[in-house]
Amino acid sequence: SSSEFASAFASDGCACILILRQGHMAEQELFTDPNERTYLYILFVENLRLQPEWGETYAGRDVVVRWYVDNANDCSGQFALSATEGVKTKYCAFVILSTNAEDDRSRSVTMTLSAPDGDEHLAVAFLDLANLSREEVFKVETVELQSQAGVVAVAEIHSACQQRWSRVGAIEPYAEAYFVDHTADDQASHLYNYIVPEEEPQEPEQPGSDQQAQQQAEDEARTKAAEDEKRRKEEEEAAREREKKRKEQEDADRERKRLDDEAKEAKERQGQQRDEEERERQKRDQEEAGRDRRKKEEEEEDRRRRDKERDEERDREKEKEREREREKEREREKEKDKEREREKDKDRDRDRELESRKRREDEDRDRDMQRARERSRWEEDRERLRQDAKRERERELAERERRADERRKQVESLTKARLDAGGPTGQSERSAASDQAGRQGSDAGSAA
Repeated sequence: SSSEFASAFASDGCACILILRQGHMAEQELFTDPNERTYLYILFVENLRLQPEWGETYAGRDVVVRWYVDNANDCSGQFALSATEGVKTKYCAFVILSTNAEDDRSRSVTMTLSAPDGDEHLAVAFLDLANLSREEVFKVETVELQSQAGVVAVAEIHSACQQRWSRVGAIEPYAEAYFVDHTADDQASHLYNYIVPEEEPQEPEQPGSDQQAQQQAEDEARTKAAEDEKRRKEEEEAAREREKKRKEQEDADRERKRLDDEAKEAKERQGQQRDEEERERQKRDQEEAGRDRRKKEEEEEDRRRRDKERDEERDREKEKEREREREKEREREKEKDKEREREKDKDRDRDRELESRKRREDEDRDRDMQRARERSRWEEDRERLRQDAKRERERELAERERRADERRKQVESLTKARLDAGGPTGQSERSAASDQAGRQGSDAGSAA
């Protein structure tokens, strides 16, 4: 027996708890699982709403809701779907589950929206008993019933759980979960009366007796014996009913297995398809990565080859440039040698200046060989040197002219002095001096 039990009741989306305390049924002993590992789950489908897109297809159609757990199943009463509003199914199912020492409550639970004859399932939802409420307070959740085309309907489910108890005898654990009928089970009947009271009215109270105390005691004894006999018969009838239902459930079990197999096959196909797509994607990614890697390697190899060719070409150009510079240098040296031979009369200062400029030219050429971009600067320096040489030659020419003028003036002075001293002879000498000065001026012009 237990000191208290709880049942849950849901109404208008609210959850309450009803406690059965010791003494409420004082005349009857309550039995539970000694290991406290057997539970009764309440699965109450409060409301079922058809999706708008399926209104034209299923509106007004008679259907039932079915639960499948392990090899057991349970079915609701028949009701018609509505296209505009949810349907109050008031369908309450009770599942008995015994767990192991680890209290593993994981069980596959299948909910279907089916035709009344069971030949067709319009939609299905796959749940896990471990995800439903483990408490005596209802847990409210929305479940989508789907077909291959999408979501067909949405159900509002209230789930709760409490320890399994019985007035008949000790609770025996079973390996598989099974459903109990509220019309043949004390605990389920008691809970059902509170969850759906209009469906399960309370038994009327027995009227009192005005007989004498002895007669009353005898009546009570007879009543108790009759109740015991009635209870025994009800239990036998319930056992026969359960056996009958077990046999009736075989077809439903096969159907459930078929649904489970189809669902598993669908999941396996989806999983295989996803795996295949993932493998294909990985293969494509690997191939793409390989192509990219090879392409990058080829591009890198081409870049290195081009860089090497460019460096070699640059080296060859530099070598050619150096060779041209050397050739130009040789030509310039030859020209300079010739110029030095022609200009032997240049003084030592000019030679030192030219030597200094030559050293600057050599330094500039060395820098030009290292940096090609300074080539223009070298050309400008060379041009400047040429201009300096030209100016130097002009100065030399001016110097020669000045010397020629001085000699001419000396000759004229000498001639004038002689003319002043000698008369006619002086005039002849003056003419000769003028002719000589003219010739020297011509020689100076030729030299220029």
